[in-house]
Amino acid sequence: MMERRKRSLVERARAAFRVKQHPGSSEEYGLKVYLPLPEDHTARHLVGTLTCERGEWTFCYDSGYAEDATAPAISAFPDKGKIYRSRDLWPFFYVRLPPLEREDIKEIVQREGLKEKDKLRLLGFLSRRAITSPFEFELV
Repeated sequence: MMERRKRSLVERARAAFRVKQHPGSSEEYGLKVYLPLPEDHTARHLVGTLTCERGEWTFCYDSGYAEDATAPAISAFPDKGKIYRSRDLWPFFYVRLPPLEREDIKEIVQREGLKEKDKLRLLGFLSRRAITSPFEFELV
């Protein structure tokens, strides 16, 4: 009974975050956004999840983060209770993508088998951390 209930909760969470499956794989993936905790730089707080399905981008805050009144909202997504949807990748994420024409980036894209159109995986592989932003990305 508990396993069935747990699976149901997991399925509901997946639906809420619209985590999708990687083409040709049974693994689901999305881009998790984290914020390192100031008091412990080895710990991170899950902020939310970015997904893209059938050309529609979705960003949704993690419920624990959204309910924390002291947790700051990302300026591009001011309402922590809203599910954001767009046909275009938001600048908050897009500016983290390096130019794909750079030789070092071309090598990584080729070595990792990334596709230039798969912005979600590119963000996960190439843009995990940025000097200009405290937020960290992780492909899951």
